[in-house]
Amino acid sequence: MQLKTNNNQKELKTHGTYEFPVDISLEILSRYDTGAFSCHWHPEIELTLVLSGEIEYMINENLYHLREGDVVFCNSNALHAGHMHNHNDCQYISIAFNPRIIYGFESSTIQTKYITPVVSNTMFSSFHFTCDNPDNKSILSHIKKIYTLNQKKKDGYELKIQHHLLLVWIAIYQYASNYSILQSDAACLASTVKIQHLKAIFDYIHLHYDETITLDDIGNAANLSKGECCRFFKKHTNQSIFDYILYYRIEKSLPLLISKDMTITEIACATGFSNTSYFSKIFKKLINFTPKEYQKIYFKNNIPQ
Repeated sequence: MQLKTNNNQKELKTHGTYEFPVDISLEILSRYDTGAFSCHWHPEIELTLVLSGEIEYMINENLYHLREGDVVFCNSNALHAGHMHNHNDCQYISIAFNPRIIYGFESSTIQTKYITPVVSNTMFSSFHFTCDNPDNKSILSHIKKIYTLNQKKKDGYELKIQHHLLLVWIAIYQYASNYSILQSDAACLASTVKIQHLKAIFDYIHLHYDETITLDDIGNAANLSKGECCRFFKKHTNQSIFDYILYYRIEKSLPLLISKDMTITEIACATGFSNTSYFSKIFKKLINFTPKEYQKIYFKNNIPQ
């Protein structure tokens, strides 16, 4: 499985419907071919509850180590990505929703007073509700109830899901209000600059992954020196720029491998690798199969795209 995005890293998946804009799913990191989902964004708000295992979860300039029982709030349009912690799998509930499910109609009091101040707050891109804080137990409970309601789909389940989302939002609003009071204009500006640097690095890699990429190129794109660029990226993603480039190139090779239109040598070249043997080595390291083995398994199981 792969996460599909456009050239601007916006996720192409539809989250719910216009009539009921909520998408609720049970996710497992190992279902992704690389054991991770790549950096992306979407206008919907996302709540993630870890059921088992651990995950390294990046949201804008913040990096969270989430454990069983932890919940993370990801604000609208925030860049986010996740990968396994120490190669251990992670199972989690994901709830992505348009806040319209809460405020009802444009310019309502609920929207202008309680939704917009949170969604438009660039300093509040995320929040980590830890399981060891008793005050957060109710949020965990509401998310589990939302998932169960959606699974059973009994009469009136949409109303109950909306009710629980509203209760979760009250907690989020309270945290956001406290957070905003503590932030200075200087801190807000610093956060915005960090997000711009991070986005510039991702954008450059995503646009030029099929070419030879140097640290000078990336640094120039992000307006950082080579050293600053490496330290900044490592601090906020917990991986090196070089490792991310390799990961992204392998991810981009996957749909090519199942298209039957190109040879493995052509695919290696098209995704920025200097030779087939190095492509196969990195592919094996990240996917646990060689490119040829991956093709055979895919076509044997006839996995739908």
